[in-house]
Amino acid sequence: MVAPIPLLLLEDNEADACFLVEMLEDAEDPSWQITHAKRLANALEHLSQTQFDIALLDLSLPDSKGLETLIRVRMVAPNLPIVVLTGLDDRELSVQAVAQGAQDYLVKGQISAEVLIRVIRYAIERGRILRQLQAEVAERQHSEQVLRLIIEGTVAVTGDEFFRSLVRSLSSALQVRYAFVSGCIDHPPTRVCTHAFWQGDGFGENFEYDLYGTPCEQVFKTQGCQYYPQGIQALFPEDIGLAEWQAESYAGIPLLSSSGQLLGHLAVLDDQIFGNEPRNTAILEIFAARAAAEIERQQAEATLREASKALEKLAEIGELASMIVHEIRNPLTTLLMGLNAFKRLELPEQYQTYRSLALDEGERLQRLLNQILLYAKPPNLDLSTLELNEFVTGMLESLQEMPVATGKQLEFKAHSTPIQVLADPDKLKQVIINLIANAFEAVEVGETITLAVQSVPGNWVCIQVHNGGTPIPADILPKITKPFVTTKSNGTGLGLAIVKRIVEAHGGELRIESTAISGTTISAQLPVMHT
Repeated sequence: MVAPIPLLLLEDNEADACFLVEMLEDAEDPSWQITHAKRLANALEHLSQTQFDIALLDLSLPDSKGLETLIRVRMVAPNLPIVVLTGLDDRELSVQAVAQGAQDYLVKGQISAEVLIRVIRYAIERGRILRQLQAEVAERQHSEQVLRLIIEGTVAVTGDEFFRSLVRSLSSALQVRYAFVSGCIDHPPTRVCTHAFWQGDGFGENFEYDLYGTPCEQVFKTQGCQYYPQGIQALFPEDIGLAEWQAESYAGIPLLSSSGQLLGHLAVLDDQIFGNEPRNTAILEIFAARAAAEIERQQAEATLREASKALEKLAEIGELASMIVHEIRNPLTTLLMGLNAFKRLELPEQYQTYRSLALDEGERLQRLLNQILLYAKPPNLDLSTLELNEFVTGMLESLQEMPVATGKQLEFKAHSTPIQVLADPDKLKQVIINLIANAFEAVEVGETITLAVQSVPGNWVCIQVHNGGTPIPADILPKITKPFVTTKSNGTGLGLAIVKRIVEAHGGELRIESTAISGTTISAQLPVMHT
């Protein structure tokens, strides 16, 4: 059953009032809940206590005359649809009444039940449309204000001031008392620390707190927006901070990096009930995206300052290493010249053995010094476009003829289509030779190693070398690319370290997997050149 429509009738003439009521009640549809007032003062009192859908106003009352009646009613109920009633057919007055906000104008002597019902229906519908338009305008104005706050609060500043500006702007945009942004202290997150905290009338001190038992814990668990429009203290009774802040409502959203890593969260609280969840959630998402981007930017900046300090340190170490290598290599060269000269002498067999050992160790030391010098210098790349299948194929014969390859086989698996990279041919050749030599050394005579060019998702290509020999020990594997770490009795421990530096200088990555079941696979991953 449809509820009756509440209608306010302001008419001091009893006969006219009865006539209007009879016309309304005789109508089959709709039904009415009529409140009759004879004076404006009584009507204003009813308006302050009751919600009406329509008002019929006589403009000639004992306590109010003319358009003043309409104006005062609209001051109390600005969105109420009003139909003006008058005994005079005054076109100018009707125009003025509509200009003051009346929906329509009826002359009492010319009213029929059909006309009255139709006018009331149209007035109610026009009032509904007007309220909807006003709401949409208000929402658009609010959205424009929010965008302005986002721009003003997050564009012109960086660093700590960025977060302070952000939470203050967020509080204003959502019209809430509290707003703060946090960062994770540990992973997975159990405790957070605020970057900035707005507490209604100013900034509060930053603080740390445990997530357990708080609504913020749910934000991190679900990694999604959590919206509690009311009763937040009852929902989380263990969170004493909610009681201290007299919080009634809460909304929080995680801050995620571009790779999906949890960085922290953004939260707002208020001592009033939240409304309009879709709009507020959308606003939170916008501010959260800006906060996450700033955290990532700051992290990248900090890393860059550290990747700079480290480079400066490496440069200093490289210069020192170069000096030491030169200081050692000069006398070493003299010693080797002397030892080689002793080859012309007829020495007893025992001394010949000593001479051979000294020459071997001297030459090994010379190779080590050369590799130290190579490692100490940052790779200086001379880049050109290379088609990898063709490049590797051109090396196969020389790779198979290496001394360590005697009695062993090399199988090459080319990529199904041509694939290009931007690389230094000499440096890339050094990488492949080193990886293949290591693989040959790891297998027995008669065994085969494989060299493959494979595509990797995300516009990468992989030069992969596999052998089925003895795997790299599990305790050595994580540090096998560190300088002077080796599994060979006569190795220098710099080969893979140099390979790693060359690959990374090309913007790539070196990966090593080694198990007793699958053997050892070393992959030099490089970015594909777009054609």
